[in-house]
Amino acid sequence: MLLQDRALPNLAALVAGESVEGSWWGHAKGRQILRARSELMDHPDVATFKLVSKKVTFVHRQLWPSLMAIGCARSAWQMARLSSPARALLARIDEETEVVAAGPAVQGLERRLLVASKEVHSVSGAHVIALMNWAMFARQTRMARPRSTEAPARDRLETLLTDMNETYGGKGDTAMAMKASRGGGVGRHVYFFTMATTFWALYFLAGLPSDYFQTWPFGLQFALVLAAPTLALGAIGYLRFRRMERASALALARTMAFHFTAPLLFYDWLYLSEHRAVGRSFLQSHWYLSIFYLVPWAMLPALGWGVARETEGEPR
Repeated sequence: MLLQDRALPNLAALVAGESVEGSWWGHAKGRQILRARSELMDHPDVATFKLVSKKVTFVHRQLWPSLMAIGCARSAWQMARLSSPARALLARIDEETEVVAAGPAVQGLERRLLVASKEVHSVSGAHVIALMNWAMFARQTRMARPRSTEAPARDRLETLLTDMNETYGGKGDTAMAMKASRGGGVGRHVYFFTMATTFWALYFLAGLPSDYFQTWPFGLQFALVLAAPTLALGAIGYLRFRRMERASALALARTMAFHFTAPLLFYDWLYLSEHRAVGRSFLQSHWYLSIFYLVPWAMLPALGWGVARETEGEPR
């Protein structure tokens, strides 16, 4: 949940009972919003990050391991275009574990999830931001080391945000969208479209010497052209779904099913029906292709339902 946003669930609107335009501090219920903000920030199971659209986002403990897996990875999308002051500050945080700082360098590190942060009182009584490395954050919050790596953790957060945007009509994004191949919902479609197209191209080239597998015996057609890619796709789905919440896994299953069927059908239609001029009869002669167009729609949602968690944080 965000502190404030026009569309996505946010604390200001929840307390005010309406969408808050402009600064929430100037709203009639600004003091109540401030009180609720302070209570949430002090809750042991809630931490704040500049996660969604560069805004303060309240994140439940169940998602902290995913954030830590991403933060510790220091991937190219995190380090690219990171300013010299931000790099110097990051090095200082690595050495000292916790640093009080302010300014653009802080924003750059928070946005990329390279550090965790918390609001503390200075000696003068003012509110300041203390930045800490993820090892210190884990010790202070008694959080176990993440079991997942960066990729599934990033997938989990991106999927959750995509689902929220679709549900509430929001436009939230994250710094992870800077990674061109995986930015937001559009990036997810580009990623799987590219994967499916590459898969088809490899099978197409492998099938050319055998008239697109027509000269192969039935057993080889079934085992290598139908069963093998089905098992491979199922394995990809399993590895992704098992660390996701069920609703998010089902949404991802539909996306994968579409990109591993519709583009492949189109490519096969261009080659067989148009280039080879066999018309729609290829759906019968190349039966293994026709069956594969249907398999992902049945297999992936069922797999997502079966292996994903019913709720976020349920161990699996």
